[in-house]
Amino acid sequence: MKYIILFFCILLSATTYAQTLTGRIIDQQNQPVSFANVIVLDSDSTFINGNVSGEDGKFQIEVAKQAALLKISYLGYQDLFLPIQNKMDMGIIQLQEDVTTLDEVVVKGTLPVTKIKGDAMVTSIENTVLSKVGSANDVLQKIPGVTKNDNAFTVFGKGEPLIYINGREVMNKEELERLNSDEIKNVELITNPGSRYNATVKAVIRIQTVKRQGDGFGMDLRSSYYQSQNADTYNHWNINYRHNNWDVFVDGYYKLMNFDWKQESEIANNVDDVWTQTDVSEEKVRENELNSTLGFNYMPKENHSLGMKYDITGYLDYNSDVSMESTVGLNGNRYDKLHNQSHAYYKNHLTHTLNGYYNGKAGDLSINLNIDYYKQLYDYNSTTFENSEDKENREICSKNPVDNQLAAAKLIFEYPLLGGNLSFGSEYTYTLRSDDYLSYSETYIPTSYSKIREHNIAAFLEYQHALFFGQFSAGLRYEQYDILQSFHSSNR
Repeated sequence: MKYIILFFCILLSATTYAQTLTGRIIDQQNQPVSFANVIVLDSDSTFINGNVSGEDGKFQIEVAKQAALLKISYLGYQDLFLPIQNKMDMGIIQLQEDVTTLDEVVVKGTLPVTKIKGDAMVTSIENTVLSKVGSANDVLQKIPGVTKNDNAFTVFGKGEPLIYINGREVMNKEELERLNSDEIKNVELITNPGSRYNATVKAVIRIQTVKRQGDGFGMDLRSSYYQSQNADTYNHWNINYRHNNWDVFVDGYYKLMNFDWKQESEIANNVDDVWTQTDVSEEKVRENELNSTLGFNYMPKENHSLGMKYDITGYLDYNSDVSMESTVGLNGNRYDKLHNQSHAYYKNHLTHTLNGYYNGKAGDLSINLNIDYYKQLYDYNSTTFENSEDKENREICSKNPVDNQLAAAKLIFEYPLLGGNLSFGSEYTYTLRSDDYLSYSETYIPTSYSKIREHNIAAFLEYQHALFFGQFSAGLRYEQYDILQSFHSSNR
C-alpha cells in the first residue's frame, strides 16, 4: 500500500514556452486573429509541435531542428503554409477569409467564439457553424489547441487529454462519434488541470451539451460511408421521448470497417553471431460491430438533474489474416526463409458500460456525482502456420481469454469563496484484469496466467481565483492505492 501527496502552489494561465519562433496573425481588416492553431511540421508534414495565437494575434512556439513548415489554421479562413527556413521572427501573417467552407454555409458572422474563462479556454459551439459539422469528433478537430492524429486527439504540448461529457468521463471513444455537433453547447480546454485530477493528467477537454427542450418523440438517423482502398460504413440511430422533465432514450450504432496494412522491416541482432531478419507482411482486418444503449435523464427541479445509461457493445464479426515472408541470415549467410499464414478472430466479445450521475445545488454549493461500471469479456483465438524452406514446419494455436472490470465513483463539491471558487471531493477506482494465454502448442510457447487488481482512493482540495495577470490556483491531493499482481506459466 502506497501513499501519494501532491501540492500545487500557483499556476498562471499563461504557460511559458521556449520563445524561439514568433509572429503575429491578422485578418484582412488588419485585426488580430485570436486562438488560431499554429503548428510546426517537418518536411514530411508530420506534426512536431503546436500552440495557439493570443488575443493580440501573437504566437511563440518552440522549433526543432527538423522543422520545415509552419501551418496556420482558423475556422473561416484558408489554411496557410509557410516555410520556416531558420527564421526566428515570421513577422505579420495575414489570413484570407474562406466564406464558403463547411458545406457552403457562409461562416461570416457565425464563427464560434473562444474566450479564456477561469482555468479553461472555452469555445462556443451552439448556433455557430461548428454545430453543423457532424459529430463531436468533427468538432474537437477544429478546437484551438487540439489536433487529431490517427484515432487519438492531442493537446499542443500536453499529449492525449481526458475527455468529459457533462462531467462524465468518456470511457468509449465511440461516444464522440454518436454525439451530434448540434447537441454541443461549448467545449472547454484545460491545459493546467488542478488537484481534482491525478498527476498523470496533463490536459482535459470538457464538453457541455445543449439542454433539450419540449415534450414529445424524436428520432435521429445518421449514416456515413468512407471509401479508400476498402469501403467502411458507420450507421447511428437515436430515439428519445421527453415528457414532464423525463428524457428516455435508446440509441446505438452499426459499424463495418476494413483495414489493409503492408509493412517491410529489417532487424539486426549483434551478439556472438550476427543475426538478421527481413520481413514483408500484409494484414487484412474486418470489423463488424453492433452497439445498443438505453438510458434516461430526469430533472425534477431547475438545479437538480440525474440519470443513468447502460451500454452494450459486441463484435458480430472480427477476422484478421496476416501473410508474412521472412528471410533469416546468420553471419552474412542465409539461414532460413519462412512463409507464415495467420488467422485470428474474437469470440464472445462483449463490453458492458453503466453510468449514473447527479448534478445539483444546495444554496451556493454545487454537487456533482458520477458512478461508473465497466466490464469487457472476450476470447482472442489465433492460429499460425509457419512453413520453413530449410528447417521444420510449425503450427502455433492459442486462445487469449480476457476479463476487464472497472468500478469508479467521483464526488465533487464547489463553493464560491472570496471572489474565487473552492472545490473539494473524493474518488474511488477499482480495476481487475485477468489476461490468460492458453497455448495449444506448448513445445514452442508456454501457457501463462496473469491477474492485476488495483484499489485507488483519492481526496482533493483546490482553490482558484482570477487575477489581472493570470489565474491563481492552489490545491492539495491525497491518494492511497493498493496493487496486487500475479503471473505464472505452466506446460500442460
